[in-house]
Amino acid sequence: MKVIFDCNIWVSLFITKQLNLLKQVLTSSQIQIFTTQELENEIRTVLSREKFRKYVDEKAVKIFLFLISRYCEKIDIRGKCADVDIRDPKDVFLVTLSEETKSDYLVSGDKDLLVLGGYKVTKFITLAEFKEIFFT
Repeated sequence: MKVIFDCNIWVSLFITKQLNLLKQVLTSSQIQIFTTQELENEIRTVLSREKFRKYVDEKAVKIFLFLISRYCEKIDIRGKCADVDIRDPKDVFLVTLSEETKSDYLVSGDKDLLVLGGYKVTKFITLAEFKEIFFT
């Protein structure tokens, strides 16, 4: 199963300390997770915001980002852009990543993405839907 997790999913899993799910997802031989430098930068930026500092410390964020880079396949999508009509243009890189990797799922909590339902072979689903698929 090929999967992309939006920044909001990574942050949510980390902040709510769903470490067991993170471990299962990152180490599963059934899942291939894709990321980009842009996505990793977004995760780093979001987790460094003042409002999140009460939940995580800088060392934990560095370890978390290391694990993402260690267990996920980083794809270079520079210069590529999916031809998609989307409400939030800064999410186009995720759709582009899904197209380049032919991912099965893009997991997100972003309504601007979820309203599309999918793009080409990739279905856009919530974390709850992903859990149903992954644990079934």
